[in-house]
Amino acid sequence: MGAVAVGIDLGTTNSCVAIYRNNHVEIIPNEEDSYVIPSWVAFTDDGILTGHEAKDQAHKYIRNTIYEVKRLIGQRFNDEKIQRYIKQLPYQVIDDGGILKIRVEHQQKITEYFPEEISSFVLQKLRDLAEKYLNAEISKVVVTVPAYFNEFQRESTKFSAVLAGFKDVHIINEPTAAALAFSYQHAKQYKRNILVYDFGGGTFDVSIVTVGRGKCEVKATKGDLHLGGVDIDLNLVNYIREDYSEQFDEDIDEDEAEIRRLKSSCEKVKKRLSSEKRTAEIELLGLSGRDYISSITREDFENLNNDIFVKTLKIVEECIGNSGLSKEDIDEVVLVGGSSRIPKVQAMLGEYFGEDKINKGINPDEAVAYGAAIHATNLVGNKCEVLDVISLSLGIAEMGYLNSVIIQCNTPIPAEVTKRYNTMHKNQERACIRVYQGEDPLVENNFELGQFRLNGLRKGAAGSVEIDVCFKIDAEGILNVTATEIGAKNKGTIEIDVKRKGLTPEQMEQKLLEMEQNRQNEANRRRFENAKYDLEWFCSMIAARSKHIKDDATRSAIENKCDEICNWLDNLTIDDMDQIENRKQELQKLHVSEPDAFL
Repeated sequence: MGAVAVGIDLGTTNSCVAIYRNNHVEIIPNEEDSYVIPSWVAFTDDGILTGHEAKDQAHKYIRNTIYEVKRLIGQRFNDEKIQRYIKQLPYQVIDDGGILKIRVEHQQKITEYFPEEISSFVLQKLRDLAEKYLNAEISKVVVTVPAYFNEFQRESTKFSAVLAGFKDVHIINEPTAAALAFSYQHAKQYKRNILVYDFGGGTFDVSIVTVGRGKCEVKATKGDLHLGGVDIDLNLVNYIREDYSEQFDEDIDEDEAEIRRLKSSCEKVKKRLSSEKRTAEIELLGLSGRDYISSITREDFENLNNDIFVKTLKIVEECIGNSGLSKEDIDEVVLVGGSSRIPKVQAMLGEYFGEDKINKGINPDEAVAYGAAIHATNLVGNKCEVLDVISLSLGIAEMGYLNSVIIQCNTPIPAEVTKRYNTMHKNQERACIRVYQGEDPLVENNFELGQFRLNGLRKGAAGSVEIDVCFKIDAEGILNVTATEIGAKNKGTIEIDVKRKGLTPEQMEQKLLEMEQNRQNEANRRRFENAKYDLEWFCSMIAARSKHIKDDATRSAIENKCDEICNWLDNLTIDDMDQIENRKQELQKLHVSEPDAFL
Protein backbone atom coordinates (compact mmCIF):
# COMPACT_ATOMS: atom_id res chain seq x y z
CA MET A 1 0.00 0.00 0.00
CA GLY A 2 1.28 3.48 -0.89
CA ALA A 3 0.92 6.67 1.12
CA VAL A 4 -2.20 6.62 3.28
CA ALA A 5 -4.20 9.63 4.47
CA VAL A 6 -7.37 9.46 6.55
CA GLY A 7 -10.17 11.88 7.36
CA ILE A 8 -11.34 12.36 10.94
CA ASP A 9 -14.48 13.97 12.26
CA LEU A 10 -13.39 15.09 15.74
CA GLY A 11 -16.78 15.75 17.30
CA THR A 12 -17.94 17.17 20.61
CA THR A 13 -19.83 14.01 21.59
CA ASN A 14 -18.72 11.41 19.01
CA SER A 15 -15.88 10.99 16.52
CA CYS A 16 -15.11 8.74 13.56
CA VAL A 17 -12.42 8.05 10.97
CA ALA A 18 -12.66 7.29 7.24
CA ILE A 19 -10.41 6.34 4.34
CA TYR A 20 -10.81 6.96 0.61
CA ARG A 21 -9.47 4.02 -1.40
CA ASN A 22 -10.43 1.95 -4.42
CA ASN A 23 -12.61 4.85 -5.59
CA HIS A 24 -14.92 4.82 -2.59
CA VAL A 25 -15.02 5.91 1.05
CA GLU A 26 -14.94 3.46 3.95
CA ILE A 27 -15.94 4.46 7.48
CA ILE A 28 -13.61 2.45 9.72
CA PRO A 29 -15.35 0.40 12.45
CA ASN A 30 -14.21 0.07 16.05
CA GLU A 31 -14.11 -2.84 18.49
CA GLU A 32 -17.80 -2.35 19.29
CA ASP A 33 -18.56 -2.87 15.57
CA SER A 34 -19.76 0.74 15.52
CA TYR A 35 -18.62 3.50 13.20
CA VAL A 36 -18.40 6.22 15.84
CA ILE A 37 -16.69 6.37 19.21
CA PRO A 38 -17.64 8.68 22.08
CA SER A 39 -15.20 11.60 22.41
CA TRP A 40 -14.56 10.62 26.02
CA VAL A 41 -11.31 10.04 27.93
CA ALA A 42 -11.14 8.51 31.42
CA PHE A 43 -8.21 8.43 33.81
CA THR A 44 -8.57 5.30 35.94
CA ASP A 45 -6.44 3.25 38.33
CA ASP A 46 -5.69 0.86 35.47
CA GLY A 47 -4.74 3.47 32.88
CA ILE A 48 -6.23 5.89 30.36
CA LEU A 49 -9.41 4.72 28.60
CA THR A 50 -10.89 6.24 25.45
CA GLY A 51 -14.20 6.00 23.61
CA HIS A 52 -16.82 3.48 24.68
CA GLU A 53 -14.62 2.16 27.49
CA ALA A 54 -14.32 5.62 28.99
CA LYS A 55 -18.03 6.39 28.76
CA ASP A 56 -19.14 3.00 30.11
CA GLN A 57 -17.29 3.46 33.40
CA ALA A 58 -18.05 7.18 33.87
CA HIS A 59 -20.14 6.43 36.96
CA LYS A 60 -17.03 5.08 38.73
CA TYR A 61 -14.61 7.86 37.77
CA ILE A 62 -16.92 10.86 37.50
CA ARG A 63 -14.38 13.62 38.19
CA ASN A 64 -11.70 11.89 36.10
CA THR A 65 -13.83 11.23 33.00
CA ILE A 66 -13.47 14.03 30.46
CA TYR A 67 -15.96 14.76 27.68
CA GLU A 68 -17.17 17.65 25.49
CA VAL A 69 -13.61 18.99 25.51
CA LYS A 70 -14.10 20.40 22.01
CA ARG A 71 -16.02 23.25 23.63
CA LEU A 72 -12.92 24.10 25.67
CA ILE A 73 -10.16 23.76 23.08
CA GLY A 74 -8.46 27.02 22.18
CA GLN A 75 -10.66 29.03 24.55
CA ARG A 76 -9.84 31.69 27.14
CA PHE A 77 -10.58 30.69 30.71
CA ASN A 78 -12.19 34.04 31.57
CA ASP A 79 -14.58 33.97 28.60
CA GLU A 80 -18.13 34.44 29.96
CA LYS A 81 -19.59 31.55 27.96
CA ILE A 82 -16.80 29.25 29.10
CA GLN A 83 -17.36 30.26 32.72
CA ARG A 84 -21.06 29.39 32.46
CA TYR A 85 -20.29 26.12 30.72
CA ILE A 86 -17.63 24.74 33.06
CA LYS A 87 -19.98 25.13 36.03
CA GLN A 88 -22.02 22.28 34.52
CA LEU A 89 -19.05 19.90 34.22
CA PRO A 90 -18.25 17.28 36.87
CA TYR A 91 -14.52 17.43 36.19
CA GLN A 92 -12.29 20.29 37.29
CA VAL A 93 -11.32 23.05 34.86
CA ILE A 94 -8.73 25.41 36.30
CA ASP A 95 -7.16 28.75 35.45
CA ASP A 96 -3.39 28.56 35.30
CA GLY A 97 -2.27 32.12 34.60
CA GLY A 98 -5.04 32.64 32.08
CA ILE A 99 -4.59 29.19 30.55
CA LEU A 100 -7.44 26.73 30.64
CA LYS A 101 -6.42 23.32 31.96
CA ILE A 102 -8.18 20.17 33.13
CA ARG A 103 -7.13 18.68 36.45
CA VAL A 104 -7.49 14.93 37.13
CA GLU A 105 -6.27 12.48 39.74
CA HIS A 106 -4.49 9.64 38.02
CA GLN A 107 -2.42 6.85 39.51
CA GLN A 108 -2.34 8.53 42.92
CA LYS A 109 -1.17 11.91 41.69
CA ILE A 110 -2.71 15.14 40.44
CA THR A 111 -2.08 15.84 36.75
CA GLU A 112 -3.10 18.81 34.63
CA TYR A 113 -3.83 18.53 30.91
CA PHE A 114 -4.44 21.02 28.15
CA PRO A 115 -7.72 20.39 26.27
CA GLU A 116 -5.54 19.69 23.23
CA GLU A 117 -3.95 16.79 25.06
CA ILE A 118 -7.34 15.30 25.92
CA SER A 119 -8.37 15.51 22.25
CA SER A 120 -5.08 13.88 21.28
CA PHE A 121 -6.11 10.73 23.19
CA VAL A 122 -9.28 10.51 21.07
CA LEU A 123 -7.30 11.10 17.87
CA GLN A 124 -4.75 8.48 18.93
CA LYS A 125 -7.58 5.97 19.40
CA LEU A 126 -8.89 6.70 15.90
CA ARG A 127 -5.39 6.45 14.44
CA ASP A 128 -4.86 3.06 16.10
CA LEU A 129 -8.20 1.81 14.74
CA ALA A 130 -7.30 2.95 11.22
CA GLU A 131 -3.79 1.47 11.28
CA LYS A 132 -5.12 -1.86 12.52
CA TYR A 133 -7.88 -1.87 9.90
CA LEU A 134 -5.57 -0.89 7.03
CA ASN A 135 -2.46 -2.70 8.30
CA ALA A 136 -0.42 0.37 7.49
CA GLU A 137 1.21 3.27 9.32
CA ILE A 138 -0.73 6.52 8.97
CA SER A 139 0.96 9.89 9.36
CA LYS A 140 -1.31 12.10 7.20
CA VAL A 141 -4.73 13.29 8.23
CA VAL A 142 -7.49 15.79 7.52
CA VAL A 143 -9.27 16.79 10.73
CA THR A 144 -12.58 18.63 10.61
CA VAL A 145 -13.43 21.70 12.71
CA PRO A 146 -16.51 23.91 13.02
CA ALA A 147 -16.54 26.59 10.34
CA TYR A 148 -16.66 29.25 13.05
CA PHE A 149 -13.50 28.10 14.85
CA ASN A 150 -10.98 30.94 15.14
CA GLU A 151 -7.33 30.43 14.22
CA PHE A 152 -6.25 29.60 17.75
CA GLN A 153 -8.88 26.87 17.98
CA ARG A 154 -7.77 25.50 14.61
CA GLU A 155 -4.11 25.53 15.63
CA SER A 156 -5.03 23.83 18.91
CA THR A 157 -6.80 21.08 16.94
CA LYS A 158 -3.70 20.63 14.78
CA PHE A 159 -1.68 20.48 17.98
CA SER A 160 -3.86 17.58 19.15
CA ALA A 161 -3.30 15.69 15.90
CA VAL A 162 0.47 16.10 16.09
CA LEU A 163 0.49 14.89 19.69
CA ALA A 164 -1.50 11.87 18.45
CA GLY A 165 1.34 10.98 16.09
CA PHE A 166 0.19 12.51 12.79
CA LYS A 167 3.01 14.29 10.99
CA ASP A 168 1.10 15.94 8.14
CA VAL A 169 -2.06 17.60 9.47
CA HIS A 170 -4.65 19.54 7.49
CA ILE A 171 -7.87 21.20 8.61
CA ILE A 172 -11.19 21.46 6.77
CA ASN A 173 -14.47 23.03 7.89
CA GLU A 174 -17.12 20.50 8.87
CA PRO A 175 -19.90 21.84 6.58
CA THR A 176 -17.45 21.96 3.67
CA ALA A 177 -16.55 18.32 4.31
CA ALA A 178 -20.26 17.41 4.39
CA ALA A 179 -20.76 19.24 1.08
CA LEU A 180 -17.89 17.21 -0.41
CA ALA A 181 -19.61 14.03 0.76
CA PHE A 182 -22.86 15.13 -0.88
CA SER A 183 -21.07 16.13 -4.08
CA TYR A 184 -19.31 12.75 -4.26
CA GLN A 185 -22.45 10.71 -3.57
CA HIS A 186 -24.64 12.75 -5.91
CA ALA A 187 -22.24 13.58 -8.73
CA LYS A 188 -23.90 15.83 -11.29
CA GLN A 189 -22.50 17.91 -14.09
CA TYR A 190 -24.61 20.99 -13.43
CA LYS A 191 -24.11 23.33 -10.51
CA ARG A 192 -26.28 23.13 -7.41
CA ASN A 193 -26.46 25.42 -4.40
CA ILE A 194 -26.31 23.29 -1.27
CA LEU A 195 -27.07 24.52 2.25
CA VAL A 196 -25.36 22.34 4.85
CA TYR A 197 -27.23 22.41 8.16
CA ASP A 198 -24.72 20.97 10.66
CA PHE A 199 -26.37 20.58 14.07
CA GLY A 200 -24.00 18.51 16.18
CA GLY A 201 -23.51 17.72 19.83
CA GLY A 202 -21.68 20.90 20.78
CA THR A 203 -21.68 23.30 17.84
CA PHE A 204 -23.93 24.53 15.07
CA ASP A 205 -22.72 25.52 11.59
CA VAL A 206 -24.37 26.54 8.35
CA SER A 207 -22.55 26.75 5.03
CA ILE A 208 -23.80 27.48 1.55
CA VAL A 209 -21.76 25.63 -1.04
CA THR A 210 -22.02 25.46 -4.82
CA VAL A 211 -21.11 21.97 -6.03
CA GLY A 212 -20.79 20.46 -9.50
CA ARG A 213 -18.40 20.27 -12.43
CA GLY A 214 -15.63 18.96 -10.21
CA LYS A 215 -15.68 21.90 -7.79
CA CYS A 216 -16.91 22.59 -4.30
CA GLU A 217 -17.14 26.37 -3.80
CA VAL A 218 -18.11 27.79 -0.41
CA LYS A 219 -20.26 30.92 -0.70
CA ALA A 220 -20.89 31.77 2.95
CA THR A 221 -20.70 30.30 6.42
CA LYS A 222 -22.18 31.16 9.81
CA GLY A 223 -22.30 29.41 13.16
CA ASP A 224 -22.45 29.28 16.94
CA LEU A 225 -19.84 27.40 18.95
CA HIS A 226 -22.15 27.12 21.97
CA LEU A 227 -25.26 25.66 20.37
CA GLY A 228 -25.84 21.93 20.04
CA GLY A 229 -27.30 18.74 21.41
CA VAL A 230 -25.53 19.35 24.72
CA ASP A 231 -27.76 22.40 25.27
CA ILE A 232 -30.87 20.37 24.47
CA ASP A 233 -29.80 17.81 27.09
CA LEU A 234 -29.34 20.62 29.60
CA ASN A 235 -32.87 21.91 28.98
CA LEU A 236 -34.20 18.42 29.71
CA VAL A 237 -32.12 18.20 32.88
CA ASN A 238 -33.52 21.52 34.11
CA TYR A 239 -37.05 20.37 33.28
CA ILE A 240 -36.61 17.20 35.38
CA ARG A 241 -35.12 19.23 38.24
CA GLU A 242 -38.19 21.50 38.30
CA ASP A 243 -40.60 18.58 37.98
CA TYR A 244 -38.88 16.71 40.81
CA SER A 245 -39.02 19.81 43.01
CA GLU A 246 -42.75 20.20 42.39
CA GLN A 247 -43.47 16.52 43.12
CA PHE A 248 -41.47 16.21 46.33
CA ASP A 249 -41.10 19.84 47.46
CA GLU A 250 -37.32 19.52 47.59
CA ASP A 251 -34.41 19.87 45.18
CA ILE A 252 -32.33 17.10 43.62
CA ASP A 253 -29.11 16.55 45.53
CA GLU A 254 -25.99 17.97 43.86
CA ASP A 255 -24.41 14.54 44.06
CA GLU A 256 -22.14 14.13 41.01
CA ALA A 257 -23.20 10.53 40.41
CA GLU A 258 -26.89 11.45 40.43
CA ILE A 259 -26.37 14.42 38.08
CA ARG A 260 -24.39 12.18 35.71
CA ARG A 261 -27.20 9.59 35.82
CA LEU A 262 -29.80 12.29 35.17
CA LYS A 263 -27.88 13.68 32.18
CA SER A 264 -27.46 10.21 30.71
CA SER A 265 -31.20 9.56 31.00
CA CYS A 266 -32.05 12.89 29.37
CA GLU A 267 -29.71 12.14 26.46
CA LYS A 268 -31.50 8.82 25.89
CA VAL A 269 -34.90 10.55 26.00
CA LYS A 270 -33.73 13.06 23.38
CA LYS A 271 -32.69 10.26 21.04
CA ARG A 272 -35.91 8.32 21.66
CA LEU A 273 -38.15 11.32 20.94
CA SER A 274 -36.13 11.99 17.77
CA SER A 275 -37.12 8.60 16.33
CA GLU A 276 -40.41 7.70 18.02
CA LYS A 277 -43.69 9.55 18.40
CA ARG A 278 -44.73 7.86 21.62
CA THR A 279 -44.20 9.40 25.04
CA ALA A 280 -40.79 8.77 26.60
CA GLU A 281 -40.36 7.97 30.27
CA ILE A 282 -37.54 8.89 32.59
CA GLU A 283 -37.29 6.41 35.47
CA LEU A 284 -34.66 7.12 38.09
CA LEU A 285 -34.93 4.83 41.08
CA GLY A 286 -33.45 6.17 44.28
CA LEU A 287 -32.91 9.69 42.92
CA SER A 288 -32.12 11.74 46.05
CA GLY A 289 -33.59 8.89 48.07
CA ARG A 290 -36.85 8.71 46.12
CA ASP A 291 -38.12 6.75 43.13
CA TYR A 292 -38.78 9.26 40.35
CA ILE A 293 -40.75 8.59 37.15
CA SER A 294 -41.73 11.24 34.62
CA SER A 295 -43.33 11.14 31.17
CA ILE A 296 -42.25 13.55 28.44
CA THR A 297 -44.19 13.87 25.21
CA ARG A 298 -42.66 14.97 21.95
CA GLU A 299 -44.68 18.18 22.25
CA ASP A 300 -43.13 18.82 25.70
CA PHE A 301 -39.69 18.20 24.23
CA GLU A 302 -40.26 20.57 21.31
CA ASN A 303 -41.63 23.35 23.51
CA LEU A 304 -38.68 23.05 25.89
CA ASN A 305 -36.19 23.52 23.05
CA ASN A 306 -38.11 25.80 20.72
CA ASP A 307 -35.77 28.74 21.40
CA ILE A 308 -32.79 26.63 20.29
CA PHE A 309 -34.53 25.49 17.11
CA VAL A 310 -35.57 29.06 16.23
CA LYS A 311 -32.03 30.30 16.87
CA THR A 312 -30.63 27.84 14.32
CA LEU A 313 -33.11 29.09 11.73
CA LYS A 314 -32.04 32.70 12.34
CA ILE A 315 -28.43 31.67 11.69
CA VAL A 316 -29.60 29.96 8.47
CA GLU A 317 -31.26 33.21 7.37
CA GLU A 318 -28.13 35.24 8.17
CA CYS A 319 -25.94 32.84 6.19
CA ILE A 320 -28.24 33.06 3.18
CA GLY A 321 -28.15 36.85 3.40
CA ASN A 322 -24.33 36.86 3.52
CA SER A 323 -24.13 34.58 0.47
CA GLY A 324 -25.95 36.99 -1.82
CA LEU A 325 -28.50 34.28 -2.62
CA SER A 326 -32.14 33.91 -1.67
CA LYS A 327 -33.72 30.86 -0.04
CA GLU A 328 -35.32 30.12 -3.44
CA ASP A 329 -31.79 29.76 -4.87
CA ILE A 330 -31.03 26.87 -2.50
CA ASP A 331 -31.45 23.63 -4.43
CA GLU A 332 -30.93 21.21 -1.56
CA VAL A 333 -30.56 21.24 2.24
CA VAL A 334 -28.17 18.59 3.57
CA LEU A 335 -28.68 17.58 7.21
CA VAL A 336 -25.55 16.81 9.22
CA GLY A 337 -24.99 16.05 12.90
CA GLY A 338 -27.00 13.95 15.32
CA SER A 339 -29.29 16.81 16.40
CA SER A 340 -30.46 17.27 12.80
CA ARG A 341 -32.46 14.04 13.29
CA ILE A 342 -34.92 15.85 15.58
CA PRO A 343 -38.32 15.83 13.78
CA LYS A 344 -39.10 19.42 14.78
CA VAL A 345 -35.85 20.58 13.17
CA GLN A 346 -36.65 18.76 9.93
CA ALA A 347 -40.24 20.04 9.92
CA MET A 348 -39.06 23.60 10.52
CA LEU A 349 -36.57 23.44 7.64
CA GLY A 350 -39.18 21.75 5.39
CA GLU A 351 -41.61 24.58 6.06
CA TYR A 352 -38.96 27.21 5.39
CA PHE A 353 -37.39 25.72 2.24
CA GLY A 354 -40.00 23.21 1.06
CA GLU A 355 -40.08 19.52 1.93
CA ASP A 356 -38.72 18.48 -1.45
CA LYS A 357 -35.42 20.29 -0.76
CA ILE A 358 -34.58 18.50 2.49
CA ASN A 359 -32.02 15.75 1.85
CA LYS A 360 -31.96 12.99 4.47
CA GLY A 361 -30.03 10.52 2.33
CA ILE A 362 -26.61 11.09 3.94
CA ASN A 363 -25.85 9.53 7.32
CA PRO A 364 -25.61 12.62 9.58
CA ASP A 365 -23.09 10.89 11.86
CA GLU A 366 -20.72 9.92 9.06
CA ALA A 367 -21.05 12.66 6.42
CA VAL A 368 -18.31 14.90 7.85
CA ALA A 369 -15.73 12.10 8.15
CA TYR A 370 -16.79 10.93 4.68
CA GLY A 371 -15.98 14.34 3.19
CA ALA A 372 -12.76 14.64 5.17
CA ALA A 373 -11.59 11.34 3.68
CA ILE A 374 -12.29 12.64 0.18
CA HIS A 375 -10.32 15.80 0.93
CA ALA A 376 -7.50 13.66 2.37
CA THR A 377 -6.86 12.35 -1.12
CA ASN A 378 -5.18 15.74 -1.75
CA LEU A 379 -2.44 14.65 0.64
CA VAL A 380 -1.54 11.62 -1.48
CA GLY A 381 -1.71 13.22 -4.89
CA ASN A 382 -5.33 12.98 -5.99
CA LYS A 383 -6.69 16.44 -6.67
CA CYS A 384 -10.12 17.27 -5.31
CA GLU A 385 -10.72 21.01 -5.80
CA VAL A 386 -12.23 22.89 -2.86
CA LEU A 387 -12.76 26.64 -3.09
CA ASP A 388 -13.22 27.95 0.41
CA VAL A 389 -13.96 31.30 2.08
CA ILE A 390 -12.63 33.24 5.03
CA SER A 391 -14.71 32.03 7.97
CA LEU A 392 -13.76 34.93 10.24
CA SER A 393 -12.96 38.51 9.26
CA LEU A 394 -9.35 39.75 9.09
CA GLY A 395 -8.35 43.26 10.10
CA ILE A 396 -6.06 45.48 12.16
CA ALA A 397 -6.29 47.44 15.41
CA GLU A 398 -7.34 51.06 14.90
CA MET A 399 -6.96 53.67 17.66
CA GLY A 400 -5.41 50.94 19.75
CA TYR A 401 -8.58 49.02 20.52
CA LEU A 402 -11.05 49.08 17.61
CA ASN A 403 -11.22 46.22 15.08
CA SER A 404 -10.90 47.67 11.59
CA VAL A 405 -11.93 44.87 9.20
CA ILE A 406 -10.06 44.68 5.89
CA ILE A 407 -11.17 41.29 4.53
CA GLN A 408 -14.75 40.46 5.49
CA CYS A 409 -15.79 36.98 6.55
CA ASN A 410 -17.17 34.82 3.72
CA THR A 411 -14.80 36.44 1.21
CA PRO A 412 -13.66 33.77 -1.31
CA ILE A 413 -9.95 33.00 -1.28
CA PRO A 414 -7.60 33.89 -2.82
CA ALA A 415 -8.34 37.55 -2.08
CA GLU A 416 -6.57 40.93 -1.98
CA VAL A 417 -7.95 44.07 -0.27
CA THR A 418 -6.29 47.44 0.49
CA LYS A 419 -7.52 50.02 2.99
CA ARG A 420 -6.08 53.51 3.66
CA TYR A 421 -5.36 54.93 7.11
CA ASN A 422 -4.07 58.25 8.44
CA THR A 423 -1.65 58.98 11.27
CA MET A 424 -3.31 60.06 14.51
CA HIS A 425 -0.63 62.22 16.09
CA LYS A 426 1.50 65.17 15.21
CA ASN A 427 5.00 64.19 14.03
CA GLN A 428 4.13 60.52 14.40
CA GLU A 429 7.24 58.56 13.43
CA ARG A 430 5.97 54.99 13.57
CA ALA A 431 2.83 52.89 13.22
CA CYS A 432 2.21 49.51 14.82
CA ILE A 433 0.20 47.18 12.55
CA ARG A 434 -1.53 44.53 14.68
CA VAL A 435 -3.40 41.87 12.69
CA TYR A 436 -6.56 40.30 14.15
CA GLN A 437 -9.09 37.62 13.25
CA GLY A 438 -12.69 37.85 14.45
CA GLU A 439 -15.98 39.71 14.29
CA ASP A 440 -15.99 41.63 17.58
CA PRO A 441 -15.67 45.44 17.25
CA LEU A 442 -13.05 45.41 20.05
CA VAL A 443 -9.71 43.79 19.16
CA GLU A 444 -9.23 42.44 22.68
CA ASN A 445 -12.10 40.02 22.05
CA ASN A 446 -10.58 38.73 18.82
CA PHE A 447 -7.53 36.60 18.08
CA GLU A 448 -4.22 38.35 17.32
CA LEU A 449 -2.37 36.75 14.39
CA GLY A 450 0.74 38.92 14.44
CA GLN A 451 2.13 42.45 14.35
CA PHE A 452 4.89 44.57 12.87
CA ARG A 453 6.04 48.22 12.92
CA LEU A 454 6.32 50.73 10.11
CA ASN A 455 9.10 53.06 11.28
CA GLY A 456 10.55 56.27 9.92
CA LEU A 457 7.33 58.03 8.94
CA ARG A 458 7.88 61.59 7.76
CA LYS A 459 6.89 64.20 10.31
CA GLY A 460 3.74 66.26 9.87
CA ALA A 461 0.42 67.27 11.36
CA ALA A 462 -1.91 64.61 12.72
CA GLY A 463 -3.69 62.92 9.81
CA SER A 464 -1.31 64.30 7.18
CA VAL A 465 0.55 61.02 6.57
CA GLU A 466 -1.37 58.29 4.71
CA ILE A 467 -0.66 54.57 4.98
CA ASP A 468 -2.08 51.83 2.74
CA VAL A 469 -2.53 48.48 4.46
CA CYS A 470 -2.91 45.58 2.01
CA PHE A 471 -4.15 42.12 2.98
CA LYS A 472 -3.40 39.41 0.43
CA ILE A 473 -4.37 35.80 1.15
CA ASP A 474 -3.77 32.94 -1.26
CA ALA A 475 -5.68 29.69 -1.79
CA GLU A 476 -3.50 27.91 0.80
CA GLY A 477 -4.43 30.41 3.48
CA ILE A 478 -1.10 32.27 3.53
CA LEU A 479 -1.78 35.88 4.51
CA ASN A 480 0.62 38.66 3.53
CA VAL A 481 0.08 42.03 5.20
CA THR A 482 1.87 45.06 3.78
CA ALA A 483 1.85 48.64 5.08
CA THR A 484 3.11 51.36 2.72
CA GLU A 485 3.52 55.08 3.40
CA ILE A 486 1.92 57.00 0.54
CA GLY A 487 4.39 59.23 -1.30
CA ALA A 488 7.42 57.56 0.25
CA LYS A 489 9.43 54.37 -0.13
CA ASN A 490 8.71 53.37 3.47
CA LYS A 491 7.25 49.87 3.59
CA GLY A 492 6.72 47.11 6.15
CA THR A 493 5.40 43.58 5.73
CA ILE A 494 4.60 40.36 7.57
CA GLU A 495 3.63 36.90 6.35
CA ILE A 496 1.14 34.98 8.45
CA ASP A 497 0.38 31.37 7.68
CA VAL A 498 -3.32 31.21 8.56
CA LYS A 499 -3.21 27.49 7.77
CA ARG A 500 0.23 26.63 9.10
CA LYS A 501 1.76 23.24 8.42
CA GLY A 502 1.75 20.69 11.20
CA LEU A 503 4.63 21.08 13.63
CA THR A 504 6.99 18.37 14.76
CA PRO A 505 6.47 16.95 18.27
CA GLU A 506 9.57 18.86 19.44
CA GLN A 507 8.27 22.12 18.03
CA MET A 508 4.84 21.45 19.44
CA GLU A 509 6.27 20.91 22.91
CA GLN A 510 7.96 24.30 22.65
CA LYS A 511 4.74 25.83 21.38
CA LEU A 512 2.96 24.60 24.50
CA LEU A 513 5.48 26.38 26.70
CA GLU A 514 5.22 29.53 24.63
CA MET A 515 1.42 29.39 24.65
CA GLU A 516 1.40 29.16 28.44
CA GLN A 517 3.79 32.07 28.83
CA ASN A 518 1.90 34.16 26.27
CA ARG A 519 -1.37 33.61 28.08
CA GLN A 520 0.17 34.64 31.37
CA ASN A 521 1.50 37.84 29.83
CA GLU A 522 -1.63 38.64 27.82
CA ALA A 523 -3.50 40.55 30.51
CA ASN A 524 -0.45 42.67 31.44
CA ARG A 525 0.32 43.43 27.81
CA ARG A 526 -3.23 44.57 27.14
CA ARG A 527 -3.18 46.89 30.16
CA PHE A 528 0.18 48.26 29.06
CA GLU A 529 -0.97 48.98 25.49
CA ASN A 530 -4.17 50.68 26.67
CA ALA A 531 -2.37 52.81 29.25
CA LYS A 532 0.27 53.80 26.72
CA TYR A 533 -2.35 54.71 24.12
CA ASP A 534 -4.30 56.77 26.69
CA LEU A 535 -1.19 58.81 27.51
CA GLU A 536 -0.37 59.35 23.82
CA TRP A 537 -3.91 60.57 23.20
CA PHE A 538 -3.80 62.87 26.26
CA CYS A 539 -0.53 64.41 25.08
CA SER A 540 -1.99 65.03 21.62
CA MET A 541 -5.08 66.69 23.12
CA ILE A 542 -3.07 68.95 25.45
CA ALA A 543 -0.62 69.82 22.67
CA ALA A 544 -3.50 70.83 20.38
CA ARG A 545 -5.06 73.02 23.07
CA SER A 546 -1.72 74.65 23.88
CA LYS A 547 -1.74 76.39 20.50
CA HIS A 548 -4.39 78.76 21.89
CA ILE A 549 -2.32 79.81 24.93
CA LYS A 550 -1.41 83.50 24.80
CA ASP A 551 1.55 83.31 27.15
CA ASP A 552 4.61 82.15 25.20
CA ALA A 553 6.41 80.74 28.22
CA THR A 554 3.42 78.70 29.35
CA ARG A 555 2.76 77.45 25.84
CA SER A 556 6.38 76.46 25.39
CA ALA A 557 6.49 74.66 28.75
CA ILE A 558 3.42 72.55 27.92
CA GLU A 559 4.64 71.75 24.38
CA ASN A 560 8.07 70.75 25.70
CA LYS A 561 6.48 68.49 28.32
CA CYS A 562 4.33 66.84 25.64
CA ASP A 563 7.37 66.24 23.43
CA GLU A 564 9.31 64.89 26.37
CA ILE A 565 6.60 62.40 27.27
CA CYS A 566 6.16 61.28 23.63
CA ASN A 567 9.90 60.64 23.30
CA TRP A 568 9.82 58.75 26.60
CA LEU A 569 6.97 56.60 25.32
CA ASP A 570 9.01 55.58 22.26
CA ASN A 571 11.43 53.62 24.45
CA LEU A 572 8.93 52.46 27.07
CA THR A 573 8.75 48.78 28.01
CA ILE A 574 6.10 46.87 29.92
CA ASP A 575 8.40 46.80 32.95
CA ASP A 576 7.95 50.57 33.28
CA MET A 577 4.15 50.49 33.01
CA ASP A 578 3.69 51.82 36.55
CA GLN A 579 5.38 55.08 35.51
CA ILE A 580 2.76 55.91 32.87
CA GLU A 581 0.27 57.29 35.39
CA ASN A 582 2.99 59.44 37.00
CA ARG A 583 3.87 61.06 33.67
CA LYS A 584 0.21 61.75 32.98
CA GLN A 585 -0.13 63.46 36.36
CA GLU A 586 2.89 65.62 35.58
CA LEU A 587 1.18 66.91 32.45
CA GLN A 588 -2.14 67.36 34.22
CA LYS A 589 -0.53 69.51 36.95
CA LEU A 590 1.15 71.70 34.38
CA HIS A 591 -2.09 72.09 32.47
CA VAL A 592 -4.26 72.85 35.53
CA SER A 593 -1.76 75.32 36.96
CA GLU A 594 -2.49 77.74 34.08
CA PRO A 595 -6.32 77.56 33.69
CA ASP A 596 -6.65 81.12 32.47
CA ALA A 597 -4.11 80.59 29.72
CA PHE A 598 -6.68 78.72 27.63
CA LEU A 599 -9.30 81.48 27.72
